[in-house]
Amino acid sequence: MNIKRENLAILMVTTAFLLGSIQATMVKAAAQHVPFIMLAFILYSVCLLFYFPLLIRTKLQILKSNRVPLLTIRALAGLALWFAIYYSLKYIPLVDSTLLINLSPAWVPIIAWLALKMPIKKQFYLGIGAGFLGAIFILKPDQQVFEWGAIAALIGGFFMAITLVAVKELMRTEKSSRIVIYYFLVNTIILLPFAIKCWTIPSAFILLLLVGNAIL
Repeated sequence: MNIKRENLAILMVTTAFLLGSIQATMVKAAAQHVPFIMLAFILYSVCLLFYFPLLIRTKLQILKSNRVPLLTIRALAGLALWFAIYYSLKYIPLVDSTLLINLSPAWVPIIAWLALKMPIKKQFYLGIGAGFLGAIFILKPDQQVFEWGAIAALIGGFFMAITLVAVKELMRTEKSSRIVIYYFLVNTIILLPFAIKCWTIPSAFILLLLVGNAIL
């Protein structure tokens, strides 16, 4: 039973990273035609709309929590991740950006140790080192790789790890729907005034890309 659960967890994590890569590709395509802040606002607000029935049905009771600060940190880390992805895609290839961002599993034990005082198992040291070394060898670093775009991607991986650790901790006491709603709600509110300032009318194709990205 435990083996089946572990296999299912591995499959779900792999699928999540795959969908994240697809989203990054769609963001790169859409960001060439609309301001990124507007793009991000549409993504978060559309996702939030899907949860409106739940908000109405519970009369906003779903928002009640004793862990609002951590829920907010998780939301902000997710927003920072998307800004890092966007910035990195402007300066380095999609493959390099995806590789560096997906180093987040190497960051997770470090963040869990710093934030939750969880000891790092000895066998993880090798994995952490191998992850960063593997990225260096695959990227074949030169002046172009170690530029701001690459640094942004690495920072994005760091913020992704923060979201993973935060969600793991929040799942101990919070409903998954509450975690997700706070993620979309906090970032929609933050981005709203900036989106209004730079708003443009997207084409039907770009709007389809944005809605598709939100669904993913």
